[in-house]
Amino acid sequence: NDLSERNIEMMLEQAISRLTASSTEWEDRNKELRLIRALALQNLLPSRPTDFRRLAPPLSQALSDLRSQVTREACVTLGLLSSRVEESSFGQMANLGVISQLIKLIPNSAKIMSSSAVACLSIILRECHYSKFPPHFTEQLIQSKSILIRRKCIELLGQILDQWNQSELTKLNDEIVKSLTKTLQDADNEVRQTAREAFNHYSTKFPEQSDHIRQGLPANVKKMLARAAMSRSNSTESISST
Repeated sequence: NDLSERNIEMMLEQAISRLTASSTEWEDRNKELRLIRALALQNLLPSRPTDFRRLAPPLSQALSDLRSQVTREACVTLGLLSSRVEESSFGQMANLGVISQLIKLIPNSAKIMSSSAVACLSIILRECHYSKFPPHFTEQLIQSKSILIRRKCIELLGQILDQWNQSELTKLNDEIVKSLTKTLQDADNEVRQTAREAFNHYSTKFPEQSDHIRQGLPANVKKMLARAAMSRSNSTESISST
């Protein structure tokens, strides 16, 4: 490559300082985010977690920008980085405020900001199975007063339970159990419905623990779980008989 390490470092330092400076115009912020993506596509970003972590403040700041164009560019950049950068490096960086900032965007009234954040979180969780990510979602499910946040976080927890393997989930079991127990009884119908789907993914990987959860639930919640399981098995039978 024509770019020397020193040149790359200078470009990166400039991108970081421009993205964190409040005086930078939004078009220039977008240029710097596109530069970070270009470097990532050529595998020119620093790979060590300690070096890569420097990107957390500028990316968090771009996510909290009032212009939806900048927020969207930041989401696209994070989605790309999650698939191009080593898991430990990306995970440590994203855990420094980036995931929290993405969750904060979920109830944003600007639809482009909200949908970009949800799509970005979904890509990150598919590409990077970093053990400190799931607690961000289980915590919101237990504590958040926002229906929109609970709706999306249970959807994303369902994705984690579906796509991550058993060994990655085992050490997170206590928090997962707490959040599933709570969301299966949520005041919002959509949250409860998605929680039943998430519970199904959980029970596939942890049949014994899922029985314990089921036993501790109120009768009406158990009934809804049984009904959901029956409709799933009926739809599976109808697919296999076609």
